[in-house]
Amino acid sequence: MFIRLFIKTIDNIIATETVKNVLSHIPSEFISKVDVKIEPYWKFDDVLVAELKIELSRELNDEVINDFLYSISNNWMFLGYENSEALSSHTMENCILKYSLEMIDVHFLD
Repeated sequence: MFIRLFIKTIDNIIATETVKNVLSHIPSEFISKVDVKIEPYWKFDDVLVAELKIELSRELNDEVINDFLYSISNNWMFLGYENSEALSSHTMENCILKYSLEMIDVHFLD
């Protein structure tokens, strides 16, 4: 699983807290390992990008996926083979993202 977070901050501590908050919505028994990389977003000076490579101990079921997604945003666009990618952005109509997120891109397949 791979998640890319676009966070409206220039503070690495806030970005790290955002990563923890987002991950808290995935039950810990599903997560084996998480690698996180946080860096400035080239396009905007006030946004950091966090990339999360998550090694799962078992496959996420539909209920866990939906609980995870809708605990972070109320509006998602699904893309890719069998909806293997979910995208939510503050630019989408009536979209409400938590944790100062500008956008989140979730890839369920490795």
